Amino acid sequence: MSELDDKKTKIISTLKQKSMLKQKVYDNTLEWFSMIKDILKDLAKDANVKLGDVDSRIKMEYTDRSNFDAQLKVAGDILLFSMH
Repeated sequence: MSELDDKKTKIISTLKQKSMLKQKVYDNTLEWFSMIKDILKDLAKDANVKLGDVDSRIKMEYTDRSNFDAQLKVAGDILLFSMH
């Protein structure tokens, strides 16, 4: 094998390893982000039950905007959660 072939082989091997790691990180992050979204949804639901009918302006609203974005509106404030 020539030196050029050795370098090509090493490059391909490195690409494989890094790509596999990147996919594992992505899958793990997506799984945890999904859990966070579920927690936010439950939090909004529980908070609204406990708040009752105190004031219609004081409530939590959860919005699932996409696989990578969620929104939690608390009274007049908005918290954005984004997986990047």
